[in-house]
Amino acid sequence: MKDQIKFTIVIVFWCYIIFFIVSCKNKVTEIQIIEKINQDVNISTNTFTHGKNWLSSYKIISFQKNDDSLFLLSSISKVILNKGIFFILDGRFSNLYAFNSGGKYIRKYGAIGLGINEYKKINDFDIDTIKNQIIILSEDNAALYYYDLYTSKFVKKLNLKIYGNQFCQTEKNEILLYRNFNTGDKGDGYNLVLLDSTGNLKSKAFPYNAKLSNIGWKSTGFLRKTGKRILFAGAYNDTVYCFINNSFNIKNIINIGSKNIKANLLTLNNVYNKKFLLDSSTSLLGNSFFANERFVVFNYQSKLKIKSAIYNTNLKEISNLTESDNKNPLKYVFFTPMMLDNHSNLYLKFSKSDIQNIAKKYPIAYTQLLIEQPQIKACLNQQSEEFLLITNLQGAINLNYLKQ
Repeated sequence: MKDQIKFTIVIVFWCYIIFFIVSCKNKVTEIQIIEKINQDVNISTNTFTHGKNWLSSYKIISFQKNDDSLFLLSSISKVILNKGIFFILDGRFSNLYAFNSGGKYIRKYGAIGLGINEYKKINDFDIDTIKNQIIILSEDNAALYYYDLYTSKFVKKLNLKIYGNQFCQTEKNEILLYRNFNTGDKGDGYNLVLLDSTGNLKSKAFPYNAKLSNIGWKSTGFLRKTGKRILFAGAYNDTVYCFINNSFNIKNIINIGSKNIKANLLTLNNVYNKKFLLDSSTSLLGNSFFANERFVVFNYQSKLKIKSAIYNTNLKEISNLTESDNKNPLKYVFFTPMMLDNHSNLYLKFSKSDIQNIAKKYPIAYTQLLIEQPQIKACLNQQSEEFLLITNLQGAINLNYLKQ
């Protein structure tokens, strides 16, 4: 009888230990947010330097197939350059392509459908350079899809059970997911969650009141890699954080948000009206932000226009990509920053329809554009709808590294 009691006690003890270990393992913690500010983080937008000509020299890449088959790159939603290969998301039709450095088609990853290796929509993608896999996020499926980087062969599907529309894989093979004010799942009330490699919720950050802010935003807020950095800024927020050692540290404060924006950061549902967004006094940080050791590039809204700014971290100078008062007709082209590499090459997208709209609104400038910018003129006869323009922020363009 005593032996039976001892045996029962031992069993209960080990059950308690196992339960304790599992509970600790599954405990969801909050990611530390370090609000320490040093003198280099602030980027003042009060005084812009004029006279900069960032587009004096450039190269345009158009993306197309080698054969005569029907192909149209309708949009450039995201660009990753890896070992001389461009990986481009066409968000309009949820297609993910690989192209060589000259813009020639190599392969496509996955397809829309209901199969285990198919998705309903692509929201974002990342590259695992260790396992040589490309990872696709589908918010509609609440899942990640893994494909071989060099063959596009399907590898696996990882169900997340948490909704989000942007993500980054960390160096520890974990997943940072930007939920963009999604509600109704395990990450409820937090805008960023960290998942382990199996998709289980590990920790979370940047809480919000789901009753006051529950609308997703496309034109502001982001989670992205730039170089080896993972950067995050919430919607309508001009503080940019960098994810380092499992914590978020302030990378930059842009100081561009207008008073009416800052007054509603905790109640973003108030911002969801045309009267607010179409107010000429409204200014805010956009959804495009890239940085290397020397430059910071971002887009922003000011006086009802979307502009792109370039900040030189050494000189502490900020200027617009194109000046509104210069005579260069390129100022009429709507450029969006897509990537900034370690060589300070800046990759900007523009569309054929942008050029055609100039012909309607500014016919004289359009004629001047076609005469002075033959590379732009050549785009009108290309198959693609959108293109990449590459310029170097330090001077002459050197793209030899693309051939590696």
